[in-house]
Amino acid sequence: MARMGRGLAVVTVGLTAIVAGAFMFSVPLLSVTPSFLPSMGLGQGLLMGLSLLGLASFTLAGYLSDRYGRLPVQAAFAAMGLASSALLIPAYRGLLGALALMFFFTGYFGYAGVWAGETYPAEYRATATNVVFVVGRIMGGLSAVVAASLFPASLRVGTALTCIIANAIALAGSGIYLYGRRLEGR
Repeated sequence: MARMGRGLAVVTVGLTAIVAGAFMFSVPLLSVTPSFLPSMGLGQGLLMGLSLLGLASFTLAGYLSDRYGRLPVQAAFAAMGLASSALLIPAYRGLLGALALMFFFTGYFGYAGVWAGETYPAEYRATATNVVFVVGRIMGGLSAVVAASLFPASLRVGTALTCIIANAIALAGSGIYLYGRRLEGR
């Protein structure tokens, strides 16, 4: 990181936070949601539909990021992901709507690898991208445990709180990334 220069090092910290937030947002939705759907009177079959919605969102987010830029689309999706996660806390009757919005706004994860690859010059690309994604995978892997532990009385609320934290981390990463780009003069 010292050889990259200060600006690119800061960009790496920001991108790592974005990727970690994206992992932390999507992993609990796929791993914990099946555990609380039946207790809310919803069938397990809904998970397939929600997952397909997330897949469609990955495609749409990729298209939007190609057209309008990686950072603006990521920040908008993370902000909406945070808001929809907050809706899951009080939701009982509106649970399906809140979950659908959450699955939809995971889309910014879909182009994170491309974004990381585009960010670094060839001499740092593999190393920097691996750093970004290793940290993201670790945080994402722990997020299901966090969701189950954060609010033990309700997996739904624990998942919502974890997803709020995840998107807050991703939004903070957006600011750090932007600051790093300014340090680089971009």
